[in-house]
Amino acid sequence: MYLLQKDHPRYGWTEKQIMQAWTRARPVPGYDGTLFRRDVCGAWIKFSEYGMKEGSEHGWQILSALSTTTGSRSRSVNLKPLHWLNFHHKETGLRDNCGDCLITEF
Repeated sequence: MYLLQKDHPRYGWTEKQIMQAWTRARPVPGYDGTLFRRDVCGAWIKFSEYGMKEGSEHGWQILSALSTTTGSRSRSVNLKPLHWLNFHHKETGLRDNCGDCLITEF
C-alpha cells in the first residue's frame, strides 16, 4: 500500500509542471526514460510513482527552489524531482555526511 503526499493528486502542481520536473531527472542508459530516471542524488524514481512515499520503492516528489532573480517557485527551472526520501531529508533540514542526499541509489 502506498501513502500519498498531502498534495497528491496534482494539488498545487499542474500536469505540465510535473512533466517539466520529470524531464530534469537524469535518464538512465538502457532504461525507458518515460518510466524510470534518477534524481540529482542518483536515486531511482518512477514516473507513475509521483507523490508516493512510505511503501514506495521509487516514489518521488517535486522540490521547488525559490528563484533569486524572479522570486518564483513555479518556473520549470526551479522544479527538482527527488526520490521521496531525499525530498524528506531536504525538506526537514536534516544534514549529515551525505549533504543533501539521504540515498544515492535505491
